[in-house]
Parts: sequence; structure tokens; C-alpha cells
Amino acid sequence: MQVEAWADEIVLLANREDLEPNDKRVRIDTLKWLCSKIAPRRYGERLLMAGDPENPIQHLHQEVSMTELTDAQLDALEKFCHSLIEGQPK
Repeated sequence: MQVEAWADEIVLLANREDLEPNDKRVRIDTLKWLCSKIAPRRYGERLLMAGDPENPIQHLHQEVSMTELTDAQLDALEKFCHSLIEGQPK
């Protein structure tokens, strides 16, 4: 219930006209930080790296022979490789 009260307080702070913008920001950021630490699933940063039991990452690998690719597939692969090479820092 405390986290819900802080979330409501964030809305009230954002709408206050009597606070300076920097003061508002500090107060709101502090409450957001507290909420994210106490209830990270609901208010935390959503950084999904791997291993989320609710949304497991699935890796699908299929070995493909270059001789079995069509001309269109080979052209697409060539364009993809060139775009990767051009995008790398020199």
C-alpha cells in the first residue's frame, strides 16, 4: 500500500505549481526510485536480459547449406552482410 501511495504522490507532485522544476524532478525521481526498489516487477526498469520465467527467450537454430539457397535468398544474404560491414565503426 505504501508503494501505491507513493505512486499517487508522484502524480500530485507533477501537478504542483508551487515547486520549482528541479525540486519537482528530485522529489519525483526519489519516489520513483523507492517504488522501483520495493516493487521492481511493477515499477522497476524493464530490462529483460534472459531467463524471465513468464517470457522465456527461445532460440531457434537451423543449419542451412549455402548450395541449397535460391538466388533470391543469396542476394538477400549478400545485402544483409554488406549492411553489417558498412555499419561497423572503422
